[in-house]
Order: sequence, then structure tokens, then C-alpha cells
Amino acid sequence: MKFYAMALLIMAAASSALTTGCADTGGISSDISSSTVQTQQSENKEETMTVTVNGESYTVHFYDTEAAEKFGSMLPVSFTMSELNGNEKYIYTDTKFPTSAEKVGSIKKGEIMLYGDNCIVLFYDSFSTPYSYTRIGYIENADGLENAVGKQDAQVKFDK
Repeated sequence: MKFYAMALLIMAAASSALTTGCADTGGISSDISSSTVQTQQSENKEETMTVTVNGESYTVHFYDTEAAEKFGSMLPVSFTMSELNGNEKYIYTDTKFPTSAEKVGSIKKGEIMLYGDNCIVLFYDSFSTPYSYTRIGYIENADGLENAVGKQDAQVKFDK
């Protein structure tokens, strides 16, 4: 117990010395820090695309995956996507994508995922699943998506 109390006291003193020692930045460090923060913010700026389904447009945010990056580099691209199970539209492409499949557990309406290494799937309903997918992106506001996709095959355009 004495060791634990002593360790806490030493850590508190070291922390205080470090923050006191860094308090006077002298302007130069402050400018560098500000510049670094601005650079980091622009590098972390989230990528988006637009998906248009039978004439209705939605904003899509990309996930940070290699598959999403590759898909984004292909834009613009249009597909006739086939209906499956009353909850998704899919297309098998000639393109092989890098995969980082995971058991997602549940899917939310508006998610766009990769099944295998060449099947793009647009989900228009939320549900639980035992399957594994690689994440590509998600629609910011998927309200009305199920009406836009309809019950048959859908014309879907992905664009920047």
C-alpha cells in the first residue's frame, strides 16, 4: 500500500512538472501546433460520394477500408442491381476488391458492403445477419430508401 501511494505521488509530481514546463510555448510551438492540427483535420476529412437510386439521391460516407478506397477510385459507376430477400440490392462486378471481412452481426438500412471480393451490396432494411462483409460506406440519411429501390431490380449510380 505504501508503494502504491508513493507511486501516485511521484506520478502527480511528474505530471505537474511536465505541464508547467510546457505552459510557456513562446509563440513558435503554438504556431506549429496550430498548423499541425489544421493539417491533421484536412487529412482526416471524411470522404463522401452520392448514390442515386432510381432517381433519388443520397449522401454516402465511406468507411476507412481498402475496399472503400478502391471503390471510390472507380467512380462514377452505374449498375443495375438485383433484388434479394426484400432487404438488399446486389451486383457481382468484374473487379476484385481487397477484403477485410468481419461478422457484422447486424446491418443498418443504407449500408453499402462488399460480399466476398466482388459483390457490392446496398442494404435498404435493417436486420441481424450471421454473414461476413467488408464495409464500404453508409448512407447519411436513408429515409425513403426502401421506396426508392422498389421491389424489382434497381438502377443505381455511385458518383463523387
